[in-house]
Amino acid sequence: MSYKDVAVFLDPGEACDARVEYVVTAALRWRASVIGLDITASEAFDDALDPPMVERAILVRERFEDALSRVRLDGEYRLADPAAERVVWQARCADLVVAGPPALEESAPIRSGMAETVLLSSGRPVLFVPPGAAWTGRKAVVAWNGSREATRALQDALPLLREVEETEILAIDMPQDRGVYAKPLLAHLRRHGVRAELQIFRSEGFDPSLLVQQRALEDEADLLVMGAYSHSRMRERILGGMTREILETMTVPVLMSH
Repeated sequence: MSYKDVAVFLDPGEACDARVEYVVTAALRWRASVIGLDITASEAFDDALDPPMVERAILVRERFEDALSRVRLDGEYRLADPAAERVVWQARCADLVVAGPPALEESAPIRSGMAETVLLSSGRPVLFVPPGAAWTGRKAVVAWNGSREATRALQDALPLLREVEETEILAIDMPQDRGVYAKPLLAHLRRHGVRAELQIFRSEGFDPSLLVQQRALEDEADLLVMGAYSHSRMRERILGGMTREILETMTVPVLMSH
């Protein structure tokens, strides 16, 4: 199992070029196609053309296509309708979606929560990549509590976890009865070619999201994997506290699944 097509959010912001380069480097390893989803420029091509927006959209497309052509990587640029349900549909046609940290997005459609909507509604994993991120293939950290969301994230991350030298399963405040599944979990990962170890921690009053990120920083991890948790508010699903905290303070790439 590996990723065969990866969708990446495009925008005119400075961080977009680095995000595209991160995806291109990964796609070369996976021999995957890259789909550039530009959801910030569709208004430039409506009935009332906005020349500055058109120029920005053309520049975004040219930079994306240049990044692919330099390494002869297969892919395509898509001018996506910013309506949430249509972006979600586009995401469902890829194995993995890559976005920047929501808190740092400069473009309004993405900053308003588009990546979070895709995360909670598409059924696809989303990899949030902060500026300056680089892949060394040394280590990944998995936040694990035995839940459905954590299980989904772990499974969705397998292609990445197989690439790293070491994966640390970080169990924080996991209920005692779930601890019996630790040995079968490690055996499952070994069968998939993942070299993993389990570490059990108690938060003891500290913020679990900070503990997870601190561990990833201390270990100089390339990747943090965790489930995305949500709750309902007025018929709308919104991110849970720990999930949002991670996204707002992330310093390493974070793969999330819901």
